[in-house]
Amino acid sequence: MSAKTAKTTKASSDNSFYPTVQITYLKRVSDAVIGNSYGTHSNPPVGTDGLLICTNGDEASKVFIPLSCNNRPKGLKEGEFVCGDFQVGSIIKFDEQGNIHITCKKDLTADITGNLQATVNGTLTADITGNSDITCPQTTINGNVIINGNLTVLSTTLLSVLSFLVGGSGTIPSGITIDNQGTISGTGDIKSGGVDLETHVHGGVTSGGSNTGVPV
Repeated sequence: MSAKTAKTTKASSDNSFYPTVQITYLKRVSDAVIGNSYGTHSNPPVGTDGLLICTNGDEASKVFIPLSCNNRPKGLKEGEFVCGDFQVGSIIKFDEQGNIHITCKKDLTADITGNLQATVNGTLTADITGNSDITCPQTTINGNVIINGNLTVLSTTLLSVLSFLVGGSGTIPSGITIDNQGTISGTGDIKSGGVDLETHVHGGVTSGGSNTGVPV
């Protein structure tokens, strides 16, 4: 087995059974199978340095192992590990404290939005002993929400509004008490115990120009 330094000259189409890439070495241009460690795979961009290994010394059996020596996050401490697309800047870092840092690169000039997408075919479960903090302009949940605990809304602005964008209905089970410390207002009717707030009448009064007293 022999090893030589090589460089990619064309990105792989990555559609064949064995992923191959065009490389140059010793002023030669050839194709080689991309070799990655088990559980990982990459399509190295043009200009990626690496090692060209010819198994059993056979020039026809070439394996190219891409390296990231000149294009990598620097300054790692002992034991730290980083994986991702170093050219774009989207990486996952495991630091020496046991923390995991996920960075999705956002570069508007390169039309890279840096989105994080997770596809789970089963159940997503997160057991968190500390707090969970999310800071974003808007959160959308397409599905039912069950909260086994208290829901607290804290806001110092008038933007803290509970809005229903579509029609619907719900039921509050008996035994539930709602203590509202503010004002409840609405443009529709409110009904309680079969009495409509907009259309109900009071009996036992005489018609006239005076108003009734405040509710007691």
